[in-house]
Amino acid sequence: MMMRNKWIMMIAVAVLVMVFMPLGSVQAAPEKVIKIKMVGTLPIGHHLTTALIKYKEYVEQKSNGRVVVELYPAQQLYNDKDLVTVLP
Repeated sequence: MMMRNKWIMMIAVAVLVMVFMPLGSVQAAPEKVIKIKMVGTLPIGHHLTTALIKYKEYVEQKSNGRVVVELYPAQQLYNDKDLVTVLP
């Protein structure tokens, strides 16, 4: 009786290992890269524009490349008046 229980237990463990083995080998889908556009209206040498550049570098570093910041300083994308109308 003890020998039979031991064999049943070994077979049950082997079946469980075979059932759950494929789950460990499934590769995770690559994470989607998030793109953020930042607009600045001040000149390149302005201290707030420098802060935007530092913020861009900080976010990209801390996110390990999952977040990409596209920076448009010095009214490259919109001027002051147009920027207010395009914001949600």
